[in-house]
Amino acid sequence: MNAMKQTVCLLADACSAVGMATGLRLAGEGARLALCCPDGEQPDPAFLEQLDGMETPYRIEQADFGNSESLDALVGRIESDARLGGIHAMFYNLVPPVVRQHINGMSLAQIDGLIDTWITRAFLAAKVIGGAMARQKSGSMVFLASLHDDKPNGIAPLTSMYMGALKNMSREAALFFGADGVRCNLIEPGAMGGEDALYRGGLSTFYEGYPFKIPGGYVGGAQDAAALAIFLLSGESKYLNGAEIRMDGGLLLHYIDTFANRQALKQAGISMAQNAEKKTFLVTGSGKGLGSAIAVEAGKAGANVVVHYRSSEESARKVFADVKATGCRCILVQADLSEAGGADTLYAEAEKAFGGVDVLVNNAALQLNLNFDRYTAERLQTIFRVNLRGYLLMSQKVLPYMIRNQWGRIINISSVHAKRPTSFDPGYSMTKGAIKMLTRELAMEVSESNITVNALELGYVDIGIKSGRPPHILDPRELSAPQMFPFKAFAPSGRHINPEDVGPVVMFFASDSAKYINGAALRMDDGALLL
Repeated sequence: MNAMKQTVCLLADACSAVGMATGLRLAGEGARLALCCPDGEQPDPAFLEQLDGMETPYRIEQADFGNSESLDALVGRIESDARLGGIHAMFYNLVPPVVRQHINGMSLAQIDGLIDTWITRAFLAAKVIGGAMARQKSGSMVFLASLHDDKPNGIAPLTSMYMGALKNMSREAALFFGADGVRCNLIEPGAMGGEDALYRGGLSTFYEGYPFKIPGGYVGGAQDAAALAIFLLSGESKYLNGAEIRMDGGLLLHYIDTFANRQALKQAGISMAQNAEKKTFLVTGSGKGLGSAIAVEAGKAGANVVVHYRSSEESARKVFADVKATGCRCILVQADLSEAGGADTLYAEAEKAFGGVDVLVNNAALQLNLNFDRYTAERLQTIFRVNLRGYLLMSQKVLPYMIRNQWGRIINISSVHAKRPTSFDPGYSMTKGAIKMLTRELAMEVSESNITVNALELGYVDIGIKSGRPPHILDPRELSAPQMFPFKAFAPSGRHINPEDVGPVVMFFASDSAKYINGAALRMDDGALLL
């Protein structure tokens, strides 16, 4: 049918099985190719020989997808090549290797590698290549993810966090570039080519009995992913934008979490504290805004409270006084969680004052309000270091104490933008997608120690303008938002949530009543996601 005839398609990894299968199918459709391989690799000579036999115009490229200047140069070379002339489609099939490492043992280098290499590469590819397509007012991008952008795997949480961020980035790209005729879609395959073995032996039974859990018994492979990618890249899917297509043969339809059931039975009969009295709460980012209300609520319940701030000392001292006025024991700690040592500093003070932390509320976060094209690699990495790495490092710090005590609560403050694109801050949305998977993976990892990990996905909360480093920047189109969008736009009721409304929900997650809620994400938005 030659749906891709004369289309110039960039393959981000032409050295992989999926990349080669896609390249050959594209050649058969009459496409022209720009072939990239990661880290200095070269395409398989047999693959190139087949392309030559099909008389396919192609060029072999080397580019650092983690560097915007390198990608700009790549676009320039392709546009100046008389055989190609520009990029009409991109299949981004670069995926990180599966690293079998639980969160509690994860190193700082592994976390930073996820942010600085894999997440940055995918984002810059969408920004630069999508921007080139937007200038020509047409194009299509397809990103290869996996079903672990939503389903935890129990052995390789770095993969899940990457996939969660990638899923939200694809949605944001579809929203941002769509007005310029550029589409962005996502493929979510199951395990292909024996990949299921990489996930076995972990905390999940998901891949036990694979492929017999697949209703039809057919395990998809590179050819299936290639066929779906070409369909999504072609004009035949012109009304698909922001779509996520699961390609697992129906595997998730079979899913029964026997691990979770086993843990529920094990936990039955374990006595847990009925309230927060005598527990120690650490609320990050509690020097102002939402965190301050949570800290006050914990103080009212009789808990020990650690009030944390980064830079707003005047506000933090006022919050500290408010918490202390409840009659609880509390301390005030300054620490910069964007720095690798910030979590060490904060936890050391909590441990010195109270011996450890029973309830961690991960709340400190940045929201930069930058549109897709205004994010740099550095800004993306900054927001991930606070919003994802800060949550992960703080969780690592509190876990040894919780495990010794066989009790603990970790509550991750998140957002409805873990599921819904923002249209104003793709970096923020990507971090929330990653936090969704951090929550699920960690919940599975520590449940045997009677520790629960949950997320609270908030809608609009009236805390004023958010800011952080780098400086808060509003697109001019956002300046008239209050006039353009009345409060009715935020929720069916027209109401907005106050910080004081959130505290009691956090206290519920920390209570005995929530002992069987684990790995969950509670949406608290007054129904806004329904609009």
